[in-house]
Amino acid sequence: LSMNQFKILCLKADILLSTFETQNLRARRLHALPSTMELDRTIYPKDGHMAASMCQALLVYGNCEELRLEFMATYFKCKDINETDKECRRRHYEAFYHFGKLLYTAIMLFGVDIYDNNGGSSDNANAFSFMVSNHNVNKQKFFYHNVNKPILFTKFNASFHGPTSCTTSKNVAIVHMPVEESDGIVLQLDTNNVSWQHFCLDVSIYG
Repeated sequence: LSMNQFKILCLKADILLSTFETQNLRARRLHALPSTMELDRTIYPKDGHMAASMCQALLVYGNCEELRLEFMATYFKCKDINETDKECRRRHYEAFYHFGKLLYTAIMLFGVDIYDNNGGSSDNANAFSFMVSNHNVNKQKFFYHNVNKPILFTKFNASFHGPTSCTTSKNVAIVHMPVEESDGIVLQLDTNNVSWQHFCLDVSIYG
């Protein structure tokens, strides 16, 4: 990003933070007990509103494709150099530690539970405990994700260790399949068999 581009994104972030949609967001209350995935409390918004740095990170993720692809690549080991897990993490931390932390914090604080069928109101979102298994919710939601290469299988079981762009509409996924990836496929992600809470954040206004 050039300094000019970053200044423009900062201005966009200021505008978004002043909108009703963003002002209506409230951060989820952190669970009192230690979590397996702790948030950095130094960037936790004390007033419950989204911090400017989080909004800027979401805008970068949604608008800077080359940077986003470089960022996502740091979540996977380089097979050609036989990279270890530790080396992969170091590569991620050295290049995108703060960026990744801001994105993760924004999703965990302002995202809604993927099983929430009531629209994810702030009161409902705050009712969920952070990273606690919840077996009494209605699990009826599917997500769709584009894969840019043709793969043949009937079922799959995957673990996601980084941000994953999805949509709840199969038609939207098909429409947004890039022309150069027209031979790719759309995966339907079934959340019905997931036992741990996962959160998603609608980033349509940031892209």
